Amino acid sequence: MNKSSGIILLNKPEDLSSNTASNLVKKIFSAKKAGHTGTLDPFAQGLLPVCINRGTRLVRYLMEKDKEYIGTIKLGIQTDTLDKTGEITGKAEVPKINSFDIENAMAKFRGKIKQIPPAFSALKHKGIPLYKYARKGEMIEKEAREINIFELETLFFENDILKIRVKCSKGTYIRTLASDLAKELGTLGHLTDLERTKNGYFDLSNSFTLEELRQKKSENDLESCMISLEKATDFIHTIKIDKTIEEAVINGKKILPKDLFINFSIEENIPFRLINQENQLKALIRRVNNCDYLKYDAVFN
Repeated sequence: MNKSSGIILLNKPEDLSSNTASNLVKKIFSAKKAGHTGTLDPFAQGLLPVCINRGTRLVRYLMEKDKEYIGTIKLGIQTDTLDKTGEITGKAEVPKINSFDIENAMAKFRGKIKQIPPAFSALKHKGIPLYKYARKGEMIEKEAREINIFELETLFFENDILKIRVKCSKGTYIRTLASDLAKELGTLGHLTDLERTKNGYFDLSNSFTLEELRQKKSENDLESCMISLEKATDFIHTIKIDKTIEEAVINGKKILPKDLFINFSIEENIPFRLINQENQLKALIRRVNNCDYLKYDAVFN
């Protein structure tokens, strides 16, 4: 494993921003750099992969992965933030609905759909996060974006409480989904709880709390909490390289497809990783715009 570089699966607590949580992990590991792979709202909890040191070069790849959430919706009440942290902006009767009504409503959200991001979000307008406008009473509405809801199911329903499980593409706002689903059921709604249970190949069951990480640090056992760069990228196509190519990578020299014994017709913009004879990740590389040589995405020296 590349020492002091890798991925930490944090079980983020409520009432903590993702950036703050990432910085706390950075401090625990005495890392020079740290970055998370997808924002969790402060009120939400659950899986937050944090990349440290050279692991930060993997953030762009891990952010692309699908996510899974468990969310609890309070029907009959709407808030401006679409979650429990906001001000109540509307109330409505909750009609008599059953599991068939819920399934029929959910069916309309599965697959590729258009979703309007919430006004209270970190998306930017003219370089400023939307939530800063919203806090001043200026609600900026972004254009609807295409997302993909792969799975959507009911885990619990009673009276005005609906608990759901969602597997979705990146960029999906569960707060918006909860509000839209409530409207489809003929009422209003907002999220009262949200937990991320999966992020790509990573699972909440393998995560650590901040307290557990601090305990591991006191036991001088932090390395056992870290996923290696090699394991974190094992979903990317691999090419084994010899010492000559490894030396070229270390020195930043241009590499041709024939140097790796691969067909030049490989698809553009598809990354693959270079692993040396000791099974260490040395680089992520790809073919770009019909260039004669391959482009480095990241080098891990």
